[in-house]
Order: sequence, then structure tokens, then C-alpha cells
Amino acid sequence: MNALSISLLAAMLLILAGCGEKASGDKPEAAGTVKTENQLSAEVKLAEWKQKAEAGNAKEQYLLGIMYALGDGVPKDATKAVEWQKKAAEQGNADAQYMLGYMYGEGQGVPKDYVQAHMWANIAAANQTNSEEQKKFINLREALAENMTAQQLAEAKDLAKKCTANKFKGC
Repeated sequence: MNALSISLLAAMLLILAGCGEKASGDKPEAAGTVKTENQLSAEVKLAEWKQKAEAGNAKEQYLLGIMYALGDGVPKDATKAVEWQKKAAEQGNADAQYMLGYMYGEGQGVPKDYVQAHMWANIAAANQTNSEEQKKFINLREALAENMTAQQLAEAKDLAKKCTANKFKGC
């Protein structure tokens, strides 16, 4: 696992830490038959997030994508993670755009594609208003660029312009 993977995983864990509770050592009275209050609370939150995500809420789509990427409260499924991130990214969610950049760069849930990865990281950096987060997005973009040819970089920048002009639809 490279430094970029570790920093992204740490960021995702910090995001999820505030988004839901997991059972913390609570044991059911009978193995597997009684759920703890925390487990039930997490299931209710997941159901609420899923309902909002399906209704088109970009923030919940992004969070649901993170949950699938990590296997937190749902089966780990990188393909579903990408699907939810794309839905949020198409609505302009910079965090989801960043995640797509990362996932394309690592080949998680999609074939590894540095052009797509750079495009999404570039778009995310342009859309992020928080300067600390923007720095992280720029770092991803620059790390991806190190593995790309001049032609690939030009293609990625052109795709980012087209994607932005189309308001992130069909990217």
C-alpha cells in the first residue's frame, strides 16, 4: 500500500467516524440473534442514507460510496462504490470527484486509467472551496501526473474541460 493509499484510507476513516456508530464491543445476548442498540442505530442510518442517496442527494451518494469502498455496514463492493461516487460527482460533489480520481488511479472498481483519474482529480481540485482539502486534491492530481505521458496529460486536461462544460454529465 503506497503513501497515497494510506492517506486516502485515513481520510475516509475520519469521514466515516462522524457518520455512523458501530457496535463497540457490545455483545448480543445470544450469538447473532439480538442486535445491540448501536447496531440497530447504524442500520437505521444506513437505510436513511440509502433512501436519500436513491432520491438523488449527492452527499449521501458520496457517503454510501465510501461505505461500499470500505465495507462499512454493507458488503465491500468497489464497483458499487464507483457507481455511487459517479452519481455524486455528476452533481458537482468535489469529494466524490476526488474519490473517482483515486479509484481510477488505483483501479478500484474500474480498470486503472490515469487519464480518467487525472481528469476527476483536476475537476475536484477546481471545485473544492476548502483550501486544505484542495491541497490534498492537487497532491493526488500531481501524483497521478508523475505516471502519465505528455499526451495523456493533455487528454486528461481536455476531458476535464469538456466534463466541466457539460456540468459533469457523461464524463
